[in-house]
Amino acid sequence: MGYRSMGTGFLIEGTAKFIKSGSEFDIMKEKFSFLNRVLEITVTSAKQTL
Repeated sequence: MGYRSMGTGFLIEGTAKFIKSGSEFDIMKEKFSFLNRVLEITVTSAKQTL
């Protein structure tokens, strides 16, 4: 809830998968050494709600 009213939100739909190896994982692992997997989200729909 916002300071004065409900505010704006988003409804996001899609699919997700965990990545445990590969170039994308290696890039993120360099930035965040504590990672053991990365969540990749493919958005199919995004709608702004009020």
